[in-house]
Amino acid sequence: ATIITAPKPAAISGIGEICTTTAFLRVNTPDASNYFWYATPSASSSFAVGANVNTDIIPADKTFYVAKEARASLGPLNKLVFPQGGYNSFYYNYVKFNNKVPIVIETAKLYIGNPGKITIIAADITSTTSTGFNYHEFASIVLDAYATNPTLVSGGNGGNPANDTGAVYYLNLPVTSVGDHILLIKCDRGTGRTDSASIFRNNGITGATYPISVPNIASITGNSVNQAGFTEAQFYYFYYDMRINTVGCISDRVPVVAVTAPTPVISQVADSLVSSIANGNQWYLNDTAINGAVTNHFKPTKAGTYKAIVTDAFGCQKISNTIAFTVTAIPELVAQEIKLKVSPNPNNGVFNLSFEVTTKADLSIDIISSSGQRVYNSTYPNFTGKFSKQISVDPVSSAFYVLKIQHNKKTYLQKIIIER
Repeated sequence: ATIITAPKPAAISGIGEICTTTAFLRVNTPDASNYFWYATPSASSSFAVGANVNTDIIPADKTFYVAKEARASLGPLNKLVFPQGGYNSFYYNYVKFNNKVPIVIETAKLYIGNPGKITIIAADITSTTSTGFNYHEFASIVLDAYATNPTLVSGGNGGNPANDTGAVYYLNLPVTSVGDHILLIKCDRGTGRTDSASIFRNNGITGATYPISVPNIASITGNSVNQAGFTEAQFYYFYYDMRINTVGCISDRVPVVAVTAPTPVISQVADSLVSSIANGNQWYLNDTAINGAVTNHFKPTKAGTYKAIVTDAFGCQKISNTIAFTVTAIPELVAQEIKLKVSPNPNNGVFNLSFEVTTKADLSIDIISSSGQRVYNSTYPNFTGKFSKQISVDPVSSAFYVLKIQHNKKTYLQKIIIER
């Protein structure tokens, strides 16, 4: 036979971020495949499945590993895991299982006491009655099973012989829907029990047996035992070391290093507050969100305590430091030598302005809104000496404004609050 294999899936990549105590992990340009995340490069079990996941368990080196699709072993490796058991010609007995993603049950190790045909059916239970159940079959296979026990066991029991090492049977049972299902078995019966196929199962188990799980892929949850005086946990049925896959070809497992999300730092620059983070900002005044204040800079119009909360692309939120903002003159731009005074401030649009200059030059006085619009202007050619005048700005809305004085090639600025 000539067998053409599929190419290995292309290498995948991902990004990660640690937000306080949670790691957010994401696959770059994902497709419809299943993506499994692992804590180490050789871990047998994934801690999450999906193209976008999070976890509170963070390795010391902040490195996680991701692969497309997965294969695993489900169930006990062999029948000697539990000490007791026996063979019988089981008919309509079943194992309960649950799958979190679509899977294919590739193979299983079975222990056959007497040879014959054995049918294995993957199905969903549709209803139950006091004496039985109804089911819907979605996959099945008929095995021509040979005896693996060197001593044929045609009836019941036969014990748990160590010299029966079992055989691996190819099942190829697709389970495309997720949820609870059963694996039902039918041993073909001859004219009597002596020529009926028989298969092994464990019994007399103590302690908790179920669920037996491969995290995020599938688990065996119980069986069809319903005899008085017995529980499902006392039995394990038929299927050992089941090899399952998640349908697609498996990629290499690649590392993803998670970086720690930065905490924003806000600072005052002139009459504005600036965040160290470019995007995702929301500004707050006294713990109340400011409507529309979502850029990395903000000009306060009221005194109070300001902060920024940044939400990044992962949904991580980080809170900045706080700044107690006082509406006063802009320190680096106000020249004390001209003895500039604005009174009262805040005001209702009418205030007294005074200052003093000692050189003769053209004088210009402007009042500018926070959007840059000039709402007041007056000029005085060749002015020198003391200036004292009542200024009336009308009509303007309540907000902060900047008083701008230009004289002798110098500019002086003073913040004004108008409250109507």
